[in-house]
Amino acid sequence: MSFINSLIGSVLDVHHQLTGEETGVSYQATPASSPVALPGAVKSTKPRVLDPVALIEMETEVIDWLVRKSHFGVAGSFVPPVEGGEIYLTEGGLDKTYRVCRIGSEGCWRDRDSSGSYIRIHSTLVSEVPTDGGS
Repeated sequence: MSFINSLIGSVLDVHHQLTGEETGVSYQATPASSPVALPGAVKSTKPRVLDPVALIEMETEVIDWLVRKSHFGVAGSFVPPVEGGEIYLTEGGLDKTYRVCRIGSEGCWRDRDSSGSYIRIHSTLVSEVPTDGGS
C-alpha cells in the first residue's frame, strides 16, 4: 500500500474498505463537458443506512471516491463535482459508470481531510458493460 493510501486510510471511518488506487478513472460533469482524469483515485465502500436507529440499509451499493481536490480546479479555482456527474472506470473486463449522487441529507461530495487536500465523492454504480475486446 502506498504512503497516500496509508494516509487516506488513517483518516477514514473504521468500517470503510479501500480497494487501492485505481487507474484510468475519469469524471465527467455533463455529456457536453470534457472528461477529467482522476489519477490516484481510491474507491471506498461502506455499508450505508437510511435510518441509523432502525438500521434500514440502502439496496443500492454506494461507492465513495477519494480524490485530490486539485483535480477539480479550473483557472486556480475549485469547481465541485455535481450531482448527476459520472465517474468511469474499466475494471475486470467491464466498463463501469458511477453516477454522482446525494446521500440522505448529505451533499454529493465533502472534504475528506482537515487540510482540504482530498474530497470524498458519493456515487452509485449505474452500468457495467463488457470492455471492447475484453472477456
